[in-house]
This record gives sequence, C-alpha cells and structure tokens, in this order.
Amino acid sequence: FVKIRKYSWKSSAGREEEASLSEADRLLSAGRWEAAQALYTEVLKKEPKASSAHFGLGTIAFHQGRYAEAAKHLGQVEPGAPGSADLSKMMALLWFELAPLPDLMAARKRLAEDPGDGAAHLARGLAYAKGRQYEPALEELMKAMEADPPAREGEAKDAFLKIIEILGRESEIGRRFMLRLS
Repeated sequence: FVKIRKYSWKSSAGREEEASLSEADRLLSAGRWEAAQALYTEVLKKEPKASSAHFGLGTIAFHQGRYAEAAKHLGQVEPGAPGSADLSKMMALLWFELAPLPDLMAARKRLAEDPGDGAAHLARGLAYAKGRQYEPALEELMKAMEADPPAREGEAKDAFLKIIEILGRESEIGRRFMLRLS
C-alpha cells in the first residue's frame, strides 16, 4: 500500500539530526522498525517539530497497525513537505482504519426492505473500504449519493474521494469512478 520513503526531508535540523534522520530512513527502508524508531524519537527530543521524524514514526506505527499513534505523528507533518502524496494516501487509509465498522446486518435488512436506502449503501461502502475492497466500496458510495443527493456533499462523497486518493486519480478505477461522479 504505502511506499516507505527513501529520502530525507529538509528541516531546520542540525548536522547531527540530519545524519540521524538519514540513518533512520535507511533503517526504515530495510524494515528495521525498532532501530529506526529509536533514532526518530531521539531527533524529536532535540527538534520536536521535525517533519521527517514525525513522518517516519507515523509510517512505522501505520505498518504496525497502531493507527491512532500513526495519525498523531502524521498530523504533525508540515503541509507541502516532500512526500506529501504519500502522506495524503496514508491519511486517507487511516481515516478508514480509525472509523468504526458500520452495522452491516442492519444495512442488509434495510436494503432488503428498500433497495434505494442511501444510508444503508453508505454503511456498506464504508465497510468495503475498511476491508480495502475499494471497487465495491465505490459502487456502494455511488449508490448512496444517487439515492440521497445531500450525501453527494457529505460523508459518502468524503469517503469516495478518500478512496480515489488511495487508488490514485490516474488509476483505471479512479478515472472511471471520477467520470461517474461528475
């Protein structure tokens, strides 16, 4: 899903911190999570706003399934910092990971009674997305937005756009669904 970066972001860190960040990035790329985490943590003790260190710790936490911690660190990365494309994708993935799982039994029952129930389609779309089944998630979210026009500007659209961010606007699925949305 998210590539581990193989470059260091420029920051106001001194030479020692820059060297530590470079070594931490190397360790992160090699999958040596604990060693990288220790170096990033040391950098943050000296420079609490170091975007590189926050991104590294967020990446490690994300890959280890510690999503709340990942969101905390990634939320401290400066907007526009190099790698922000990966950052946006990770934040979109975190949005689904941290979201509660909708009640699928209730959604299934509501759809049996009313196939046009937008809220039930939204619930199914969110559940598919949480399970990283993005194409069926987009189908359900489209149905939610078609059934409930205000959903086109609410949670269904937000979820839809986050999935497009994850997949990429230029992906075949991303292009196809963006055309359907317009």
